[in-house]
Amino acid sequence: MSPVARPPLGLRWLGRRSAVGAAVGAALVAATALLGLAVGVFHTHSPNAAFEMSVIAMLPLAAWIEELVFRRLLLEWSARFGGRWPGLLVSSLLFTVVHARNPGFGLAGAIGVFLAGLWLGQLYLQTRRVVAGTAAHLTWNVGISVVLGLPVSGIHLGGLLHFGPTRDDFLSGGEFGPEASPVAWVAFLGAIAALEIHHRWRAHAR
Repeated sequence: MSPVARPPLGLRWLGRRSAVGAAVGAALVAATALLGLAVGVFHTHSPNAAFEMSVIAMLPLAAWIEELVFRRLLLEWSARFGGRWPGLLVSSLLFTVVHARNPGFGLAGAIGVFLAGLWLGQLYLQTRRVVAGTAAHLTWNVGISVVLGLPVSGIHLGGLLHFGPTRDDFLSGGEFGPEASPVAWVAFLGAIAALEIHHRWRAHAR
């Protein structure tokens, strides 16, 4: 696989890539929420004004560290030696294994985290920087946990809108959150397909 050259860093480049990543992450959150509401998987409660805002401070660092380790290091290394898709599969599998001890983790959660890894991995390979992926990852975590009030990867932080899962744990994701829900799987698969189409379009345009 011939590596894509990394463009030089700059404030305009960083701002543009961060905006793209945040927009992609926000779109995935919105798609999951709207699909869940449409099929009755989620419902809403009154806003929870008492939730602790201090937890938000740790989310950017966590997103950046995960993108650095799983995309910049593991994906970059495995894709260089095995190819693009083998690299995506290996790094996403390891990303899933790391989440295996989170509350509520099971087969459904593993599927969701694995798909999230593929989505973030493709985003990295198309930019060759962790900026867009970190912004997308952070926006997903903040959107699901802080805004919607749903668990994210089994961790419940409270929320502004305080969505709540229905009694059908399989469809809603239950204790693990929307990543274990088929609703989010559809959103992730849509994003993966869109990024794959964009990748092939760029390859043919060269």
